[in-house]
Amino acid sequence: MYNEEVINKVMKSTGYVVKSMYIAEDEKYYYPYNGEKIEKKDGVKIFGGLEELVPDVYLNYLLLKDNKITDGNDFSVKTDNVDLGTLEQFGGNHRYFSDKNGIYYLENLDTEENSYSYTFIKMNNIDKDSFKVLGEFYAKDKNSVYYENKKLKQADTETFEILKLNYSMDPYAFLVGYDKNGLYYEGKKISNIKMTGKVEKMDVTEFKDSKNVYLFIPDFNTENKKSVIKKLDIPVTAKNIGKFLQEDEKYVYFQDKKIEKAADFKWLTINNDVYQNDKKIYFISPWLWGITELSSDTDNFKMIYETISIKAAKDKDSYYEYKNEMTEWKFTKKTESNFSLLENSTNIGEDFFYDTGKHKYYYVADAYSGKIFELENIKKIDKTFENGYFFGE
Repeated sequence: MYNEEVINKVMKSTGYVVKSMYIAEDEKYYYPYNGEKIEKKDGVKIFGGLEELVPDVYLNYLLLKDNKITDGNDFSVKTDNVDLGTLEQFGGNHRYFSDKNGIYYLENLDTEENSYSYTFIKMNNIDKDSFKVLGEFYAKDKNSVYYENKKLKQADTETFEILKLNYSMDPYAFLVGYDKNGLYYEGKKISNIKMTGKVEKMDVTEFKDSKNVYLFIPDFNTENKKSVIKKLDIPVTAKNIGKFLQEDEKYVYFQDKKIEKAADFKWLTINNDVYQNDKKIYFISPWLWGITELSSDTDNFKMIYETISIKAAKDKDSYYEYKNEMTEWKFTKKTESNFSLLENSTNIGEDFFYDTGKHKYYYVADAYSGKIFELENIKKIDKTFENGYFFGE
């Protein structure tokens, strides 16, 4: 719907990341995702990024026009207690707003029970000069820490900060708070572990301070959430190399598993999920599916195709295919495979392969279904592009 130039402008000028419920802009107009074109003028304003999808990527927006506010789905927002002429959003994203009369939290309403999608809740006894937004639901001033519009009574305002974690395949950002007294999630204290030194995310929901590595385990049970923080037996000096995956010179660490590297240890994939160790081949299944043995034929085992979600390999007697959920997040062992066309080929860019021995080019048209074609009468490919395009002769 929108050209790349407009999309790049909105990302640079406002920090509002273009996603499914987005709004773009240029010098003269706003462009909501519904196709409308709104002229920039007095009385028209965009408040962007209400919901944090993954760390620092936000969805939804509010549009102030004709003295009323609507959201990205064209639902009305209840504004009877705010001054629209002076309404501003803290930080360009998040749920906290201010006007000449105070500070407000933007709260969701159930549209099946209300004619509005959001309402502004005024926050009492706020020190406006020191008020600072920390994340989608967290803020603090010199006196208190706030979760949504309520005080987080156990939190220490001087040392309280947040850490943004997420599963990259799960559209949800986990905002974990921490201070000198412990760790917090969704407005509740969930651990008495005290962070020391610099606190930083490693990957996914793993993070570390100066002494230890930790795992945040969210509980998605809406009625009785019991999210926890688990200390892991991983040195803070270990290098992060993938989801829940670290290594140093002697060991590979996969959550609570510690794998000693044998003399023949080596990674076999770019994404560090297939490796050789002690004369066997192993696959680290994504998320929490664990580590499985693939083959003991290390002399003949080789990867012949690899993306994040699709992989193919072979040894002397068998082929192995992985197609994420289609193969239950595991490699399946097969006697035949369409990927056999590629076993002596080299990837030359995108999904194009070249077999130097046969002097043939191949193209993977659909890796999920195994559609691989020989490019007949092609003498040379000079440059490859997405969607099957290339320069050559």
